[in-house]
Amino acid sequence: MTPGLWRLNPACRLHWRHWQEGHLVFNAASGQTHYLNDAAAAVLELSSDSPVDAFTIGRFFQEQPVREIDEELLNYSHTILLDLESLGLLESVFHDRQ
Repeated sequence: MTPGLWRLNPACRLHWRHWQEGHLVFNAASGQTHYLNDAAAAVLELSSDSPVDAFTIGRFFQEQPVREIDEELLNYSHTILLDLESLGLLESVFHDRQ
């Protein structure tokens, strides 16, 4: 898993619709509509406040039904970040850590 930070893509203009089954997000900037499950919607909402990484997302999921942050949870969190990035909703933020 590659460490890194992701933030909401500043070019996005998102319009949300929430249903019991999931979430529809329309990005007015791209004209695309995306169906998100609860986990992906939570990650996207969290990233709108400040950049997030897989560990931050793992901590968020840990607090839902009590769960330890293990390798599986971190990998799942990282996969969601990469998926949202591939949709153009998140972008990677790189910081020089020297």
